[in-house]
Amino acid sequence: MKVLKLGTIMTLGGILFSLTNFVVHADSKENTTEVTLNHNTYLYNKKGSRVKDSKKLLKDESVSVKGKIQKLSKNKKYYTIYNYQRYWLPYILIKGQAYYTTVKGKFIKVANVGKINNSELIATSGYVVTKKNTVFYNANGNATKNKVKKGSKFKVTALLNLKPQVADMPGFYQVSKNKFLYSLDVNKPRIDLQFLTKEAKENKTTYVNLLKNTYIRQADGTIRSKVTVGYMPDSWKVDNLKYIWVSTDNKAELFYHIVSSDPWEQTRDGYISAEAVKVTAGPELTPIKYCCRS
Repeated sequence: MKVLKLGTIMTLGGILFSLTNFVVHADSKENTTEVTLNHNTYLYNKKGSRVKDSKKLLKDESVSVKGKIQKLSKNKKYYTIYNYQRYWLPYILIKGQAYYTTVKGKFIKVANVGKINNSELIATSGYVVTKKNTVFYNANGNATKNKVKKGSKFKVTALLNLKPQVADMPGFYQVSKNKFLYSLDVNKPRIDLQFLTKEAKENKTTYVNLLKNTYIRQADGTIRSKVTVGYMPDSWKVDNLKYIWVSTDNKAELFYHIVSSDPWEQTRDGYISAEAVKVTAGPELTPIKYCCRS
């Protein structure tokens, strides 16, 4: 059996997706994947009916399902992220609901799955319920006078950071074009949405926030300046992800390129280690694979 073990990555929305145990089976004989439940669930048949006398599967239980994790070539409602790219575990639709096929030929609802091989599952839409009386917010993240009662349920289609330069902004769930709910005022969807900025959603812009002290480097890998957690700047707009040879480490490492329009002179047009930041908004950037020693 040929097994490709994938490393830990940082994710969107201030959530750390640990893919330490994320495994892709390249051998067709190993056509199964482990998923972890986020809710108690039952087994279903091919018609979407509950299997009689079947044992209830419990939250946090691991289940073996058929299929291999694949790189996503088109949009799907449920997916995960590895190495800054989207992957999915194929599922089938029964009466409009998504199901994974278990190794025993029964089915479980994808909505009841929280992780694929320890990788968080992400959805493109979901439902939230308000935890208290609140109000809608507009597209600029400002409160409106439009009141919302506790216990109100809404379908949401995006989780947006409407103020991307604010570190660790919790975000807002989008209900409609100009109606948003503050994420701390609601119970989040069972499978959460990808955290984006409004600009990123519309214009494909990616932002990163600082996780640990590190250096800003030049394109040749030499040190240019130092950035420290708790001090500005600690958030940047980035436009590509590439390998740069770091002579002190004697290896090529992944770095984000900070845009040339960055307001901070000491970091503008520089490179920051992918291991020192987390992506807080925007699409995943595909690494430029070619690298050589400078």
